[in-house]
Amino acid sequence: MLGPLLIEIASAATLTVGPTGQYATIAEAVVAAVDMDRIVLEPGTYDESVTIDGKHLYIDGPGASTTQWTGTGLFALRIDGDVGVRISGVTFSNPSGRCIRADDYGMLQVVDTVFTSCHASNGDGGAIYAPHAWLDVRDSMFVDNSATSGGHIDAGERLHATR
Repeated sequence: MLGPLLIEIASAATLTVGPTGQYATIAEAVVAAVDMDRIVLEPGTYDESVTIDGKHLYIDGPGASTTQWTGTGLFALRIDGDVGVRISGVTFSNPSGRCIRADDYGMLQVVDTVFTSCHASNGDGGAIYAPHAWLDVRDSMFVDNSATSGGHIDAGERLHATR
């Protein structure tokens, strides 16, 4: 068992995203963030594709029933670099592509998150594609995701999942 991938510690700053937040989009908050910052999403719908490149971040929504993150292209969230990212309290969907793509040997922790209608038309892992990353999935649900193979998750040999 892997155990927690990201340890709860005081983050450098909390950045809020939404109608009354500091930032209008998740992408704007990711650009402004530094290592270990916490990005807090207000309830709502976020239609965007975001890349996290070289930063360890926490992204927390208030709950999967109130926060929808819909990808607008090949992915909703792409994680590049040997970094750790924790996501919680969000519903991901992306009818045009994958929901999360983690390309390198980092760590991805997903907690209390729903993945629905994520589709990879040219490969594996419709919901989460993380063939080299350490992946920890907790209390999350996968519904109606598809791919050429591995419709929900492609995690290589580094997957830890609990209900």
